[in-house]
Parts: sequence; structure tokens; C-alpha cells
Amino acid sequence: MNYLKCNSCGHQNAVKSVYLTFCGHCAKKLTGSFVEWQQQYPGQDFETYLRMIVEKEQEEEHNEAGWITNQWKRHKGNKWLIASALVIILLITGGTLFGKRAVLTLFYSSAPQSWLYTSWETVVIGRQALEISSPLHLRINDHTLPADLAERAEYVKCYSSSDNSGFRIEVNMYSYWKHVSNSLEEAAGGVLNEIKSTSGVSALEYKSCPALQAGNPGLLMEGEYLYKDAIRLAFRNLIIVKGPHRWLVSITYREDDKIGEKVAIRVLKSIRLR
Repeated sequence: MNYLKCNSCGHQNAVKSVYLTFCGHCAKKLTGSFVEWQQQYPGQDFETYLRMIVEKEQEEEHNEAGWITNQWKRHKGNKWLIASALVIILLITGGTLFGKRAVLTLFYSSAPQSWLYTSWETVVIGRQALEISSPLHLRINDHTLPADLAERAEYVKCYSSSDNSGFRIEVNMYSYWKHVSNSLEEAAGGVLNEIKSTSGVSALEYKSCPALQAGNPGLLMEGEYLYKDAIRLAFRNLIIVKGPHRWLVSITYREDDKIGEKVAIRVLKSIRLR
């Protein structure tokens, strides 16, 4: 996917068609749109335009990396001083696209390939038991519930992965009071609203398909989004509903993490309702 950055708000707009002209976040006119570019290069097609966007991004990243390399060459005798200065610059520029990418990449590391071959831990969650296997230890992560959920739910149990890597698993189990509606459609809408309302999330894309679990209605949601205009994250969510009970398994990882994708699929396939 190619993106066009808005010079007004910094939002990364997915370039899906020739008609992209205004920013999807602030509605201001974009610089470098296909229509504007075609006026400079008449007769050129959309595919050529997309290649130009990729080449421009690579050139900008190369220039940034080249500047750092040049500083090392010019100040060989003051490496510690330059190293300290570069760290400070990186922190100061955390608000820029380059700075954000560098910082967030540290927090969202890729899943190690060893997870595909090592033995996994299997846990049983909640009194309406769900069994799940994971390469990460899942620990109890109960927290204070929002007032509206506390009034509707009789029982809630939350587990999450204890590792601070870029691959994250969260399992939530809810038992609602009998008078409270608990449909698969409501659950899916709630999950989407939570993702959309998360600070820093934009350019959300997703798809969903039915996923029966032991004869109970379920829904598998897969997608990705841009986080803080710097890194693309992928997610796979499995929602299961059985009477007043609801289970939500959420897995998040870097969009370019192919090992993480395989691990996520294997985790979801391990789920069993007891």
C-alpha cells in the first residue's frame, strides 16, 4: 500500500485511486496528488505515479540515513559526543515521521522464528472455560471496568501476554446479565469502535468472516491500521458468543512481520471452548 502524507496535519493517506485529492483526516488539499502530478507529467499513468511515491519515500529515508553517516565521518575523534547528540536528536524528532518510526520500531519488534518450533503454554481462561495455546505466558490482567460495562456484566476475566514485544495477545471473557443483549453484531461493532477510538489509530482496513466454534456463532476479524502515522500494525480478532457469554481474543503485531502472522494463525487455531 502506498501513502501520501498531508503537509497540514501529517496524516498518511492511502493512495487507492486517482481521485485522492483531499486529506481524509483534516480535509485539506493534498500536495502531490495524482491530478496535480499529471499536470507536470501529462500522458503518464497511475502505476507510474505510484512508483514515483515509493521512490520519493526511499530517497527521503536514504537522505536521513546518509546525514547520520556523514556526521560520523566528519567527527571520528568525538564519537561519544556525536553518539550522545544523535540520541538527543532522535528523542527531539520523535514527533517527526523518521523519529516515530525509529522509536516505535524498538517497541514493536518482530516475533522470533523460534516460536514456530518451541513448545507452547496452554491455559484455560474463565469459568466458562476457553482453552488457548501461546508462545507467550498469559497472565491475569483484570482492571477496573467502565461504568456501563460494570452494570451489564455479571462476570469479567482478562488475560494478556506478559512479554513486552511487538507481538501481543489479549483474551477477554464476559458473562452478561440475562436481560442484557449479547449478539455477535453488537460485539463486532464494539471491537471496531474501540480500535477506531484508540489514540493514534488511522487508515483502518479490515475484513471479517464467520468462524463457528463448537457450534457457537463466531466472527474472525482481520485487518491493519496506521499507528501514530509511523508504523502499520496488523490485528486478528476472534469473537465468540454463547448465550449471555462472550469471548474476545485479540492479537496485534507488525504488519510486515510474517512470522508474527503465522504465530497468530496458530494461536487462533488452538482455541477450544470447554
